[in-house]
Amino acid sequence: MQLSSGAERVSFRVADATDVIISHNLLSTIGEEIARIANGALVAQKCFIVTDRTVAPLLAHRITASLRRVVTPDVYMHVCRSGEEAKCSEVVTEIHDVLLQNRITRSSFLVAIGGGVIGDLTGFCAASVLRGVAWINIPTTLLAMVDAS
Repeated sequence: MQLSSGAERVSFRVADATDVIISHNLLSTIGEEIARIANGALVAQKCFIVTDRTVAPLLAHRITASLRRVVTPDVYMHVCRSGEEAKCSEVVTEIHDVLLQNRITRSSFLVAIGGGVIGDLTGFCAASVLRGVAWINIPTTLLAMVDAS
């Protein structure tokens, strides 16, 4: 399906309907896409971004700006160390601490921006805080995109 922005949307059903959006320069409009997908359910809620030291300087600013502009002004970010060694209980505790210190609620959501390690960490933290909160994965490597599918 062709979108007005020129992006392509592919929908498929596994357990629930899932949208995959493929577009050039999508990161600048990611807030609009998240708001559209969530049907307004996430608008004005707190957003917590989890990324790593490699990805943060490259992408985090554009995504944060888009989320603040469209979804919520309450955007927090936690930058983890990069690599497989970040997949440990110490980093999970760091992320949980950021979430709890900034008063995460059940209507808050997490956004993973990075490779497979960041997706795994964010998914686990989203599932394990407050009995589970929504999360969105923005994979930045081909392997993370395959893992996310």
